[in-house]
Amino acid sequence: MKSSPKKSKHPQNKTNFKKIPINKAVRTSSAPILGDQIQNHYYFWGAVCLIVIAVLLSYCNSFSGPFIYDDLSVIIGNPTIRHLWPFGLPQNWDKDLSDWGAYHVIHIRPITNWTFALNYALGGPNPFGYHVFNVLMHLCSSLLVFGIIRRTFLSKPLKERWGNHVLLLSLAIALLWAVHPLQTNAIDYITQRLESLAGFFYLATLYCLIRGSDPKNATRWLSIGVLAAFLGMGSKETMVTAPVVLLLYDRTFLAGSFKQALVKRGWFYAGLVLAWVFLAILLINGRTGSIGTSERGGTSDTCSYAATQLGVILHYLKLTVWPTPLILDNYWPVANTLNAILWPGLVVATMAGLTLWGFIKNRPWAFIGMWFFIILSPSSSFVPIMDEYVNEYRMYLPVLAPITLLTMGLYAGLQQAVGKLPLIKKGGRPNQVAIHAFALIIAAAVIALGITTYERNKDYASDIGIWSDNVMKAPNNPRAHGNLGFALMAKDGRSEKASQEFRKAINLYPGMASAHANLGISLAQQEKREALEEFKMAIQLNPSQGSYYANLGLFFEQQGELDAAIKQLKIAHDRMPGDHNIKTHLEAALSGRAKQFYLSGNKAGAIEMLKQVLAINPNNLDANTNLLMLGGK
Repeated sequence: MKSSPKKSKHPQNKTNFKKIPINKAVRTSSAPILGDQIQNHYYFWGAVCLIVIAVLLSYCNSFSGPFIYDDLSVIIGNPTIRHLWPFGLPQNWDKDLSDWGAYHVIHIRPITNWTFALNYALGGPNPFGYHVFNVLMHLCSSLLVFGIIRRTFLSKPLKERWGNHVLLLSLAIALLWAVHPLQTNAIDYITQRLESLAGFFYLATLYCLIRGSDPKNATRWLSIGVLAAFLGMGSKETMVTAPVVLLLYDRTFLAGSFKQALVKRGWFYAGLVLAWVFLAILLINGRTGSIGTSERGGTSDTCSYAATQLGVILHYLKLTVWPTPLILDNYWPVANTLNAILWPGLVVATMAGLTLWGFIKNRPWAFIGMWFFIILSPSSSFVPIMDEYVNEYRMYLPVLAPITLLTMGLYAGLQQAVGKLPLIKKGGRPNQVAIHAFALIIAAAVIALGITTYERNKDYASDIGIWSDNVMKAPNNPRAHGNLGFALMAKDGRSEKASQEFRKAINLYPGMASAHANLGISLAQQEKREALEEFKMAIQLNPSQGSYYANLGLFFEQQGELDAAIKQLKIAHDRMPGDHNIKTHLEAALSGRAKQFYLSGNKAGAIEMLKQVLAINPNNLDANTNLLMLGGK
């Protein structure tokens, strides 16, 4: 009987332990366990590393490409990038600007222009640094895309449906966008930093809005967002749509209504309106010259441009799915037949109609269509931009919309399809099978797109390579033939192949003044007298271009016809006073004529020529010495 107290203790202890479900108590806690936190942390940074690796691998062969096309005016011929400070334009900058092609970048896009100045300060005219900047900027934009998509899937309207695999979905979309070959035009073509830099600030402003929706950090993040909006407006006019798109995003994913968005973040949107004012000031002070007749003779009005853009939009969507052919300078035909307008119009109208319906109903998926149409609208609606109907860099941000839609559709489709498989119905795990299938398909697509991007970079590795590719894919483009001829002539001045390309350009468009001028240079380098007629034709077609008079003057100088050379070089100097090459040749021609006068016994003529030399360059030592010897001082 003494043992009874001992027996009574154990049953009591057992009973207590059975009543306390320890494991269940821990697992049902509302806070995530430490293991899950660490796992999510590693997955997140692993996704970031994958994006970085994917971008660097896709563009690792893009750093050696030369300056091409507008790079020659926007960078090489732009004296305003040769100083970092004071921020702005140097004194008498317009007189020093030898090529007015840089005007629109300097005046309307000063932030992008300053980044070119930064590159020039760090590495001069070496294109390597410019390429590095472009790739790094694209990498930053890719990370912003990842952050935006991830946080969007975690928003209240989407979290229940898509939140379980948000990291996989956002990583898939970001990778596809980052390595897509359609982006190469905005990355490899240095001047189109305009588009990628504005795209970066566009994404940064949106990301700041999302982070600023948390009241704890609202002031800091929204202030940075307003700053990013201003910088974007100073990078390119593409940013003009940002305030509208951000308000739509706020209404769809954050606030739930326009009223609540403006009530909660009214000062933020007021800041975006001020950014609009900043852009308007830039546009008023600058001039673009974008609307009118192009150098290859193409032109358009509001109706023809809008009608043609219907087919162009479908072309962009096709390149999203099947990115070929990619063309640097596309020469798209004007839509002037019923078939060319009607069928694309029906497709685009259907997409726009569905987007509008979804927008009215405040459906989250409608934002994808709004993103696409609104961002593309400044360049692909009804505002005619000469004959520039298609430019791949315009899809830098809009391509995110079809990529997102296709990725989400693939994920949802696999979930439905796998669940109907006979094997799955017998007790398999449809969710895991669908996720693995989705990951494999996305991985294959990313690898295929990355390889295509890598191969496309090779075309940009030389100016001859990119223009040879261009004329092969668009043989009816006179400007492409003209640029290929210019590249060939730069490599070998006596190249008959260059002359052939210039002639092809002229045959396609006889009014192409630059082709006539370059053909004249090529013929002059081959010591052919018919160069004279080409120089004269270039001046006849475009009498305002000073370089054409310089070409003619140099030709006369080579022929020993100094009076004719001096006449043409003076005209060129009056039109391009900042061009030191023209000034040097004019001084040489005047000095040569002074020598001829002196040898012929015309002392007064020699003195007059030397005075004209000194009027151009008072520090010319030979002219000062000779004039002193002749008693002209």
